[in-house]
Amino acid sequence: MAAKQEGVGRAWIRALKTEPLERLYIFYGEETYRRETAIGMIRRRLSPEGGFDWDSVELRGRGVTPDAISEAVSTPPLSAERKLVLVRDFDPLKNDISEIAASLPEDVCLIFDMEDPDWKPDKRTKAYKELAKYGFFAEFHVASPEELAGFIKRCFKDRGHSIEQAETEYLIFLCTNLMAGLLQEIEKIAAYAHDERITRADIDAVASRAVESRVFELCDELAANHTGRALLLLADLETSREPAIAVTAVIARQFRQLYAARLALESGHDRAYIMQLTGLRFPYHANRLIDSARRIPLSLLRYALLSCMEADAELKSSRAADYDTVRMLIMRYAAKAAEV
Repeated sequence: MAAKQEGVGRAWIRALKTEPLERLYIFYGEETYRRETAIGMIRRRLSPEGGFDWDSVELRGRGVTPDAISEAVSTPPLSAERKLVLVRDFDPLKNDISEIAASLPEDVCLIFDMEDPDWKPDKRTKAYKELAKYGFFAEFHVASPEELAGFIKRCFKDRGHSIEQAETEYLIFLCTNLMAGLLQEIEKIAAYAHDERITRADIDAVASRAVESRVFELCDELAANHTGRALLLLADLETSREPAIAVTAVIARQFRQLYAARLALESGHDRAYIMQLTGLRFPYHANRLIDSARRIPLSLLRYALLSCMEADAELKSSRAADYDTVRMLIMRYAAKAAEV
């Protein structure tokens, strides 16, 4: 059998209701909500209501061994069509379970759920090549903009509310592009909102802002020469105990995007090109980036990037004073902006 691996989305998950199931799956990727949805789909299909608890086994953590997995898959189901064995927090490649995979009974469905969002299979290894003969590697990517917008609208509709496209993009910009995090915010906003239609004011009132969106706003304020407001936003990040080195990394990334957008604008490129260049997926994000990029000269953006590199080096040394270093980064940028 040829090796199987692909990114999966909503259509693939829905097909789990009716399509023949594999004996072995390896689930991984950033989109934890969809991973859990797929697991739930398989669980309901294999262990219908009324089935025995031991027809579905979950193993997790340091106590999991190849022997424990082998024992779990060797015991047949009592009432279900197939037994579900779900293994979490266990690397099937490092621990090489290819022998188990090669001899999986037909009445078993074995799923490895890789909870680390950064985990990816190394296709060069012998373990991967062997395991891929028997298993389906399903990578759950971050959903597309269209899928995220649809997800947000459906969730609000289920809670008696509606939301326009512009507000869905704003919610994603402000909070996250991962479904589990969005669902938490949707529940808070839906409980807070008084009217049927969700407004930006509703979102601002209760949504938890991601570090990336706060840094985006901080850089917007710098682009508008509002140094005081930028420092207030930095103080908010400090109060919420975000690591200074992580905040500096996000600031540097934002200035890199501004620099790329400014270069593209000066070369006559449009928004679509800038979105492709910077990896931004929503027009709302791109419009804000372009507006800021137009206000900052290239020379100042180059200076900002060099200053971010210096701040990062300081923070990684024992000499750094954490947020004092980031504050000095902002103050040096403001002083340079006054000269340009």
